[in-house]
Amino acid sequence: MPSNESCEQILYILPNLIGEHEAFIEMIAIEHPEIKKLNHFFVEKEKPARALVKRLHLETPQNDLLLTPIGKHQSSTTYLNVLKKVKYDIGLISDAGVPGVADPGSTVVLEAHKLGFQVVPLAGPSSIINALSASGLNGQQFTFHGYLPVRTEDLKAKLTDIIRDSVRTAFTHIFIETPYRNMKLLETLQQVAPENTLFCIAAGIQTSNEFIRTRRIAEWKNSGFPNIHKVPAVFLIGHNI
Repeated sequence: MPSNESCEQILYILPNLIGEHEAFIEMIAIEHPEIKKLNHFFVEKEKPARALVKRLHLETPQNDLLLTPIGKHQSSTTYLNVLKKVKYDIGLISDAGVPGVADPGSTVVLEAHKLGFQVVPLAGPSSIINALSASGLNGQQFTFHGYLPVRTEDLKAKLTDIIRDSVRTAFTHIFIETPYRNMKLLETLQQVAPENTLFCIAAGIQTSNEFIRTRRIAEWKNSGFPNIHKVPAVFLIGHNI
């Protein structure tokens, strides 16, 4: 059962790079100097996490850091047991963007809440929010679906449902795909979407090759989709509001 008691420890949610712009890391270190004392982190993968903490100039040497892995191969019990034992503040880092938002980390945060940790999210880049703000689509009402089905027929059915709902409600629908399947998703969407459907591709966000365009499907058919094979991307379907 969740605890109603609070403890003194803090779980810091640290954003990681989603592109090539690193200035926000320096701002985090300036605005939150207390994170320099952290020596234990929940991490999605060790290499990206170490790259981030190196830029934060922690007081603890890299070799002395404690890194607890997170992800689908770990259990909530593992996180709970780790959090029960610590008597100090701890950090949470995913490979890119903000932990817990289309990235691992939410289970760690929930277990921390159960133990009464103070949870402190530090501002940073989110490809989902960046894509929504740059799409021109409805930013007041939107739904994030995460990854869509892999099987072609299931994918067609899901996309059809999303398009119908966007027409009915004017909500924006946001989803992502494993980068090597991007072109298959675009091909499938073109098969099922009415030509007046508004569709945004936001690829390579915060990189030198960033591409963000919102067009109707008819316009995409005329211009052709960009080659975003293996490029991290966010996709949005919307309707005029």
